[in-house]
Amino acid sequence: NASRTSILDIVKTDADLANFSAVVQALGCADSLLNQSRVYTLWAPVNEYVNKDSLLAEIEKGNRDKVLNRFVESHVANFKYAASDTMKADNYMLLLNEKMVPFVGNFSEGYTFDGKQVLEKNIPAFNGIVHKIGGAVNYALNLWEYLENAEGADSVAKFLYSFNISKFDEWASIEGPTVQGNKTYLDSVFSNSNQWFFTYGDKYTAGIGNVSMEDSSYTFIAPSNEVWAEWAPKAEKYY
Repeated sequence: NASRTSILDIVKTDADLANFSAVVQALGCADSLLNQSRVYTLWAPVNEYVNKDSLLAEIEKGNRDKVLNRFVESHVANFKYAASDTMKADNYMLLLNEKMVPFVGNFSEGYTFDGKQVLEKNIPAFNGIVHKIGGAVNYALNLWEYLENAEGADSVAKFLYSFNISKFDEWASIEGPTVQGNKTYLDSVFSNSNQWFFTYGDKYTAGIGNVSMEDSSYTFIAPSNEVWAEWAPKAEKYY
C-alpha cells in the first residue's frame, strides 16, 4: 500500500536493491533522507551496477560525505518525477548534489536516466516515487571540482578555494523534533558559494562566473604553479 510505504521501505525490501540499501544504511542517512515526509524521486541502480564493497570501504576510510554526495545524491531529486508520455532530450533533473541528469523516453521505447535503462518505473511511495535503473549515474566533475586535482595548477585552485563560504540551508535540511523550544535537524545541509563567483541578491557582486553551476559552459585558462609563483606576488601590489 503506497499510502503506508516509504521510499526507504521499498529500498530495504526489494531484493534487486540490496546493494544500494546496504550503502545507504551504512551512510546513516536512510531515515533522514528516504523515510521522511518530504517528496523525492529515487532512480535506484539494481545490484549488479552497485560496487557495494568498494563504496563501503570508502565509508570505512572516512569518506562518508564523498560517497553520499557522489553516489547516493546522484540518484535522488526533490519532488516526484514520473515516467509519463514523451520526455524529450532536454528534460534534465536537478539532483540533490546539484548535478543535472537527463530523464528521457516514451511509453513505446522505454525510458533512460543518465543513459541508463529504466528497468521498472513509477513504483509509488507515500513520500515520492522509485524507478529501478540498469546502471549507476556517472559523477562528472565540473570545472570547479576539476581544479582541485588539476596537475600543476593547484596553486591557483588553493587561492580560489580559500574564498569558499559555507552557509546552513534551512530549506534543504530535514527538520527533526523541537527540543526545549529549539528546532533540530535530522540532516543539516550546507550550501557552498565563493566570493569570486558572481551573485545576484541584495547586492550584485561581479566575479569570474559561478563555475560550480552546470547550467553554463566556461573555458578556464589556469596558470601553472610556476607562473603563479612568479606573478601572484606582483599582482598583489595592485589588488
